[in-house]
Amino acid sequence: TCLGNMFVPTASDKMEDNNKQDTVTLARQIREQQGLWEVEVSYGGETDLNRQFNICTKNPGHLKFIPVDQLSVNDLPPSYHDSDLVEWIRAMSDRTVRISVTYVSEDRPETYPESVKPYPCYKNRGNRRMVRVGTGCVSMVVKYPEDICKHLTTCDCEICLECSIPKAQFAHIYINTATHVVFDKSEAENTTCHLFFDKGAVPETCSGAVELSGMSCEYSDIMIDRCLMKCVTYDLDLATKLEGMVNNWMRLSSQLKNKYEKISGWILLKSAIWHKMFILMSYLDLANRIEKMVSNWLFLSSHFKDRYFHGKRSLWSLLKFKPMLWERLVIIVSHPHGSSKKVSIGYYVDENSEKSFSYTTSTCPGSSGAPVLVIRKSGAAWNFNRTHSAGDRELNYSYIHGLMTKI
Repeated sequence: TCLGNMFVPTASDKMEDNNKQDTVTLARQIREQQGLWEVEVSYGGETDLNRQFNICTKNPGHLKFIPVDQLSVNDLPPSYHDSDLVEWIRAMSDRTVRISVTYVSEDRPETYPESVKPYPCYKNRGNRRMVRVGTGCVSMVVKYPEDICKHLTTCDCEICLECSIPKAQFAHIYINTATHVVFDKSEAENTTCHLFFDKGAVPETCSGAVELSGMSCEYSDIMIDRCLMKCVTYDLDLATKLEGMVNNWMRLSSQLKNKYEKISGWILLKSAIWHKMFILMSYLDLANRIEKMVSNWLFLSSHFKDRYFHGKRSLWSLLKFKPMLWERLVIIVSHPHGSSKKVSIGYYVDENSEKSFSYTTSTCPGSSGAPVLVIRKSGAAWNFNRTHSAGDRELNYSYIHGLMTKI
């Protein structure tokens, strides 16, 4: 406000000045407005993202997040100490990308459909100062080498459309994330993806990190919180590398699933025996005597004991019918607070009638859009089609229609 030649700041001017002075506080306020959705926001670039990582209140110290380059079998639950599983997680990490969005679409709804719950960043529509950070993964690579496609197709990116001679040698890289991270075409056009950001404080200091821009939105579904983006690249070496990583992960997934299915029959037999014995001992006042007798028989096979129970689990604890072999692991590779890739490992909790899926695996703002991997030593429990969406201090959620009943 002007009074003569003197400028008198209004309340909104003062608030904006304060926000400029403390961008971390402003980002925290934005996160609080969006509820439990776990997209990170920053008004101070990489510097603020690092600060937000260091002062995180959800997971102070991030003790349950493992830097991907330090992952080992010892980070897995004892019954899952398997080098093949570690290799499979690392293969998933190869496909994981950090997503940064510098624009908020004007078309974001005020509330989630069929709900009164606020939709993330509605109040920030049109904002170009704020950067939103999430996670995604490379789902597919389609190459168009010149010797094959020069007579069939040419690149349809904006640069080539304006060029008299569009390029005929290119590739499309497809990346999955969550819709609340990248909502539509306008946001995709203002999105940058960082590949291979495996260590270091910022992508620029990570040797081998690659930046992709010029994304387009191929598919976005707010109800299931899934978005598919496409990026054009003329670097066929990069496209070949990513294609190999996707194929490697699919190959390892098939091998690991087959490996665990082979032992699932044996597990079913043993669990049935344990269950019957538990019922028997519920009616007989001979629990201690039977436990000693059967445990001597059950653990005669040192291979079985060492491989699955490490010789430390009592028979009675097994008879409670929750042996570690039946626990479903949930593994997430993400970029918490926009940091380098981290692996977190937890357990499946529940999938309710509304199809919201919950787990104990640690996540933070910035984990939204990360693939959620569910495995068990039985093929029936495997699931790779989920993306992380939200979380609180107790549980985290992969969103399918119905999660809004929990937020």
